[in-house]
Amino acid sequence: MTKFYNCSYDEAFKNIFLKEENFDLLEEVLYTVLDTRVKILKVRNNELFKENYSIKKKIVDAVIEANNKVVEIEINNERQDFYRPRNVAYICNLYSTNTLSGESYSEDTDFIQINISYNINNKNKIDKFLIQNKDYEKYVKNFIIYEIDMKKLLKLWYSNSKEKEKFKYLIMMGLEKDELDSIPKGDTIMNKYKDKITKLNEEPKFQEYMTKEEDDRKMYNTKINYARKSGIEYTAKNMLKKSFDIDSISEITGLTTEEIRNLEK
Repeated sequence: MTKFYNCSYDEAFKNIFLKEENFDLLEEVLYTVLDTRVKILKVRNNELFKENYSIKKKIVDAVIEANNKVVEIEINNERQDFYRPRNVAYICNLYSTNTLSGESYSEDTDFIQINISYNINNKNKIDKFLIQNKDYEKYVKNFIIYEIDMKKLLKLWYSNSKEKEKFKYLIMMGLEKDELDSIPKGDTIMNKYKDKITKLNEEPKFQEYMTKEEDDRKMYNTKINYARKSGIEYTAKNMLKKSFDIDSISEITGLTTEEIRNLEK
């Protein structure tokens, strides 16, 4: 049996929500987050502007023009320490590029980033971040970041709460194949999504691409984890040479006392 890829994977999200025929799905998701109706005008090229060739290429998951808004969407499937600074860099790039290229400086266009994150543990289901002072006075009114804790939202699927109804179009993006079967028959948006994501997963080329992408990601993570562990072990060995006690080394490095003792051999 092939793996089922829902929209916690950015490639699945792009293949469903960024197609013009499915803009009605995306508009419902945006309405859930922004609490205001928007009409999608177009999906932009997702490669951000860079000033010189020494700057790393920036590819975002989605950039959407909707009414007087530019909305960037990021699917954050894995928890990474750097994902917030990286995503702020993305939205700042959009903000500066568009503001500086206009005929005048204005705040008429809202620049919004929506982070749909699956491995965070925030206090709120949806957090809204603004640039403002300690008295909540905004420095600019058109720079907004939303961070969505999908782990919290997905728990609502098994409840009968009003919040489940409120967030259902966000929740559906993270549902597994068997969970999609419990989608209400009368909800046209959710059933359209179910049909699209099911058909996408039945495409051999999509499965082949996702399998390779996931394998590449696992290989990358393995290399990163190995490098990180090697660095930690190197630090622990140096601490042992300097006669640090094992409990202190364990507290500082996160290694177990058994792992540290093995380094002494």
